[in-house]
Amino acid sequence: MERSIGLTLACISKCLTTLDKTCERVKEIEKYLNRTHAVGVAAALLWFPDSLRPMELISKTIRRAFQSKAEDDVSDASWVTEQWLGIEAGKEISGDLSDIAEVLVSAIEFRRTSSILYLIKSIIMFVSEGKTTEEQNSRLDSALGDLLDEWSYNNIENEGEESGIISLVREECVRLAYALNKLDSSYSQAEKWLSEFQNDPLPEVRFALSNVT
Repeated sequence: MERSIGLTLACISKCLTTLDKTCERVKEIEKYLNRTHAVGVAAALLWFPDSLRPMELISKTIRRAFQSKAEDDVSDASWVTEQWLGIEAGKEISGDLSDIAEVLVSAIEFRRTSSILYLIKSIIMFVSEGKTTEEQNSRLDSALGDLLDEWSYNNIENEGEESGIISLVREECVRLAYALNKLDSSYSQAEKWLSEFQNDPLPEVRFALSNVT
């Protein structure tokens, strides 16, 4: 229920007129931010003018959701981050967004199984937009090397939790490798993914880059 409240508020806020986007309305929406599983509320606040948005609070809410053990929280945080990056497209990365990028890189390095798919999806958006640092990109390249081994078909149990998402994780790893390679072709672990994915037994992995321009 609380999760749906956040997502509903986000949809409503996007449609508000400029005159309806007031300080009073921001304060009313803020009251929902501390509820469990309500990270979607952060997206609602993103649609308000810069002068009214509580950016530090929004960033803190998204970072907390990305660090959650609940997969729905991580999934919603990924969606909210996508909205934020869309709103900020073409601008210099803010400190608040930089903090989120660092949380994502760290979370991928520690690789919580239940949410790794959404973590990779999210960091791809940052890398593709050039909103990660060289140091973060190097760490991601190193993580790709570990992921290549950990998410190989030989290392995943057929009845385990990972078996249901292995092809999806591998697909996103290919896309992350491609994004890193576009920035710097010297990333060795990214190159390994790119040299092997076309021989993957599953079509969703082999065609991971079919819609990439």
